[in-house]
Parts: sequence; structure tokens; C-alpha cells
Amino acid sequence: DDIIYINNVISKSTPLIKNINVHIPSISKKSSEYDQVFLEKFKVFSLLPSPPEEGWFRTLRKASRILYTLGPTEQSKIVQFHQVERNEISNKLYSQSTKAIAKALKCRIECFLIPENISSKEASFYKEEFVEQLLSLPTKPSKGWIYTMRKALKLSQNELAQKINLHSWSICHKEKEERNGNLIYKSPKQIAQLLGYRLEYFFVPECIFN
Repeated sequence: DDIIYINNVISKSTPLIKNINVHIPSISKKSSEYDQVFLEKFKVFSLLPSPPEEGWFRTLRKASRILYTLGPTEQSKIVQFHQVERNEISNKLYSQSTKAIAKALKCRIECFLIPENISSKEASFYKEEFVEQLLSLPTKPSKGWIYTMRKALKLSQNELAQKINLHSWSICHKEKEERNGNLIYKSPKQIAQLLGYRLEYFFVPECIFN
């Protein structure tokens, strides 16, 4: 199977970041075009918190106080930090066409900043009971989320393209782009690394959430 699914469902619905209040969504009862067995593998996402109001990047940047460690010659990094933070809040970590494809696949793109090292100082900003689950979240399937979700809906590239008024080659290009690790813009991934995290994204069927 292409996807390495999550086997351990989170048992506690506590906020992911210490002292941050987040909303825990619940699984929708609505019917879906996705196979129910397929959907079962995504239930864990209904137990993970929504991003903090300020976004993951700004929240973790403030907690780490990393900007205070940057000198006058590193102003470009400060600008980059603030730009990525604004982009996260305005849902611009990926292109409009990527968002359109996700919508056509009836999916939500969920992003998480995952500590590179479970024992690191960065990991301590998260609730301890969530660290293990975060580190066990799957990376993208080898053929990418777009390909995987499209196949789950039994759609050809042409059928998916027609849903959003694109040529089939556009879907082919997007799937190749994702396989090469370029679906999310480079800047957010660079900022995540500076914070001691890696940026991971997931296509999750909308019906998992209310």
C-alpha cells in the first residue's frame, strides 16, 4: 500500500501546544464518495487540534524567541519569517491550483510542524502526550497525496481536470511536482527547519471533519 497509515489513534483530545487553546473537530456523519474502509484510516485527524489562532509558525517562533538570536546581517531571514507567517494565516503555503485540486478531491490540506528530534528543546513546546503521535504521522505517499486520493475516488487525470477546468496535463504535472517534493512552497519548509521542525502536509477527506 502506498500510504503508511496511522495505527495508533490519539486517545486524549488535549491541545497540541502548551497553553494554547485549540478546537478539536469531530468526525462528520455525512456520507462520502470515499470508501468507508479507506476513511477509517483517517479518523486520527479528527482528534488532532486545529492550528492556533496565530498559526503554527508564529506561535512556535514566539515560543523559541529565535528572532532575538538573529543579527543585523540576517534581516532577510526576519522578513522571510514574517512572510511565511502571513502566508499561513491567509492559506497561501501552496498554490491556488493545489487548493483547487484538493477541493475537487473533497479534501482539506492539513499542515503540521513536527519536531526533528523528540528530545529537543523545540519538542518541549508541545504537550508530551502528542509528541509520539506527531512523530508517527505518515509522510506523503510515495506517489503523492493527489495521485492517492484521485485513485481512491476512481478518477482519471482527465476527469479530475474537468472538475476544475484544467487540462489533464496540469494534473499530471501536479502529481509529478508532488512526487519531487515541490507541492508546498520552499520558503515555509526552510523556516520550519530554522525552528527545528519539518513541515508535513496531508490531504484529508473533508467528511472526517464537521
